Amino acid sequence: MGRFKRDYALYRRATKGGRAIYYCRFRGEDEKYLTAVSTGCTDRRKAEAWANRQLREGIVVTKRSLTFGTFADGWWANESPYVRSRRARGFTLSPGYLATMRTNLERHVLPAFGQHRVASITPTDVETWRLSLFEEGRLSPRTINLATRVLSVMLAEAVQRGFAARNPAAGIGKLAERPSARGVMTLDEVRALFDDKATRRVWGDDHRHRALNMVGAASGLRLGEALGLRREDIFADHAVVRRAWRRQHGWGPPKSDSDRVVPLPKTAVGVIQRALEMSPFDEPVDLIFHGTDREKPLGHKVVLSRLYLALEKIGIDEEERRARSISYHSWRHGLTTQLRARGVPDGLVKSVTGHRTDAMVLHYGSHFHRDDYSDVLKAQAAMLDAG
Repeated sequence: MGRFKRDYALYRRATKGGRAIYYCRFRGEDEKYLTAVSTGCTDRRKAEAWANRQLREGIVVTKRSLTFGTFADGWWANESPYVRSRRARGFTLSPGYLATMRTNLERHVLPAFGQHRVASITPTDVETWRLSLFEEGRLSPRTINLATRVLSVMLAEAVQRGFAARNPAAGIGKLAERPSARGVMTLDEVRALFDDKATRRVWGDDHRHRALNMVGAASGLRLGEALGLRREDIFADHAVVRRAWRRQHGWGPPKSDSDRVVPLPKTAVGVIQRALEMSPFDEPVDLIFHGTDREKPLGHKVVLSRLYLALEKIGIDEEERRARSISYHSWRHGLTTQLRARGVPDGLVKSVTGHRTDAMVLHYGSHFHRDDYSDVLKAQAAMLDAG
């Protein structure tokens, strides 16, 4: 890329009194010269100092003087030019993703770079910032990597639009992440939770919460996906995942951004049917795991508190649960572990869990053929049924 053009031009203009005053024409963000303004100086060096001060203090904004804070204004908004451009090119930017990026920008990036000129940020600046965040110890390496990603994406666009000559965050390697252990339950614990004879003791005869957790255990659905299931989505041996509930943004597509089918063993379908028999809502489009009305599902906190109470009933108290990192998401990890332990092909595992990173997902995820899922159904049954 060529060198930057100078951000302003100086020329002298004679006044009525015969003095020659330097006037300045700044180059705007579109690189066109703006209307000339008087520097009030008769000396060129003083006029240059005045012009440079205008740029440095942000009184006049040019491509080269543009601050990162100004550049970042509204960047991750749902209808920002950047977001609209990405969507036009086929990328999926969900409300949750945008909220995450916006939060990282506001909390971690802007405090460090908001007052910096975009064109002046260096790789050393970025590395120093990352190291300081790491040494403070408040943020995990994963969060710091994500914040760096936010900065890099934005600076790459700045280069594309001519606000910087290069992306100083490009090529900076990730910090080593230390993922926390994924909590899973043993088969005996899973069976104890769903033992028909213990339904009243463990779940207080609350078939809706029992069914919700059995769906998680058998299918590995994310909580938002399970909460999105409607009566019309349940079949004799499988379910169709069409949408997901997000606490902050409401209804949206599943995380994979497309419908998929997941097999369900007879045990799980039977428990779901029992919950539906007790539901006050019986239209095909009604939620299975509805809250106080038919339009919204059970609340996230309600789901977790009921699961944690059930865990206590089988002997897993709060201290042990926290130590083992057990949550609703544990069903997802537990199912993946069981399927792989039983030799189910990775493509099929990804199809069930919704990880669209393998070509086989397209084969298994389009239509339900029971024979394709026979190994999955056997693993589900073995996990849920004692004996």
